[in-house]
This record gives sequence, structure tokens and C-alpha cells, in this order.
Amino acid sequence: MACVVVVLAALKNREIGANRYTWVPISYPPVAESSLSRLLLYADRKRTWHKATHRSGEVVRTILIGPPSAGKSTQAYKLAAKFAIPHISTGQLLRESVSVGSRLGMAAKNHLEDGDLVPSSLTNALVADRISQTDCRRHGFILDGYPRSVEQAAKLTRSLAARDTSIDTVLSLHVCEDELLTRAKRRARADDIDEVILQTRLKMYREQTAPLLDYYGNKLVSVDGAGSIDEVFTRVLRAVGR
Repeated sequence: MACVVVVLAALKNREIGANRYTWVPISYPPVAESSLSRLLLYADRKRTWHKATHRSGEVVRTILIGPPSAGKSTQAYKLAAKFAIPHISTGQLLRESVSVGSRLGMAAKNHLEDGDLVPSSLTNALVADRISQTDCRRHGFILDGYPRSVEQAAKLTRSLAARDTSIDTVLSLHVCEDELLTRAKRRARADDIDEVILQTRLKMYREQTAPLLDYYGNKLVSVDGAGSIDEVFTRVLRAVGR
């Protein structure tokens, strides 16, 4: 019975065009604990990407950067769907690695259980491992939330250079601070976020991530992140030359 539930969940995910797995809520114990479910997850994701990328034929290696609430993940999802390539979010990557019990995932789990931040070296290793997989090598990827620093960017550059590849485009989403606060409040409960919290996150972004603008130089394309999701996506497609 458990096998039937997992397969139906995977099929439902394919029907809505998703290019990565999302757990479908069920009343049984979490199927993520099942080794069989993890194998089905992996096989389903591979089949979905293989079929879609075969139709697309596009090879896109792009990074999205921008301040909190700029809409990076939303645009990354849309780009991944448009070109049928993996959307790599470091948060999701960590969760999947822990779930499947990989060596890197278990190392990350130890830090998370201790309440510590996952070291940059471990995040670098997780990303390097992911982009070395067949789907990323053949068809490219969208990086969302990584790199966050020049040190991570340099590590990514070396990892790609080892396979004679490189990042094609780095998209920098720009949104004014008033709009960022409005978006952040809209996405969270009123007691979850305030201007002080957002300003703290923006300060961290400016100190750690903004220097990437200089690092990527002529690969960097600035994109106006104001407006509707579809309006921004039209600009994003133009920025990647599609």
C-alpha cells in the first residue's frame, strides 16, 4: 500500500509540470523514511528531467542573486520550468541530502542538530556534488541562494572549470527597499517580520553577497525586479538572451 501512495504522489507532481519532487501530504507515516520512497523520488526526478530536457535542448547555467524578498526563487522556478533544467536551492539541497542520508547530508545534519550554521565548505561540497550529476552536466542548472560570498563563487568557478564549463549569466534582481518590506510582510505573519529584521537581512546581503556583483563582472546582468511575476520574468528571459 505504501508503494502505491508514493507512486501516486510522484505522478501527481509530474502532472502539474514540476521538475523537482514535492511531498504530497498523506495520512500515513512520512514516506521520506522509506528507502523505497527515496529510490522512487530519485528515479521519478531523473525521468522527468530527462524527458523535458530532451524536448528543450537548451543548456543554461545561470545564477540568480538579489536581496531578501527580491523574488529570486520565484524567477528561478520559472526559468527551470522554461528550460526544463534543475533548480538548485541550497536550502532544498540540504534537506534532500539529509533525507536520503548521504555522507554530506549526515555531516550537515550534525551541524543543524547542534544549532550551528552549516559551514561554507560543506555547502560548497554539496553544490559541487549536485552540479557534477548528469542532468546538470548535460543541460545546465539555475542556482538560487548560492553562491553567497566571493569565496563560494571562487569555489564554484573552480568546480566548473574542472569540467571545462562556466557560468553563462548572473542575474541580479533589483528591488527598492520599501517594496522589499512590503513583499516580506505579505509573505509572513505580521509578528514574523518587521523593518528591523529586514534591515538586518539587507545589511548581511550587502556585506556578504553584494561583492559578487564585482566578482562576476561582464557576466552580470541587472534586472528590474519590480512589477508582476510575469513582467519580471519577461525581463529575466531577455537578460539571458532568450
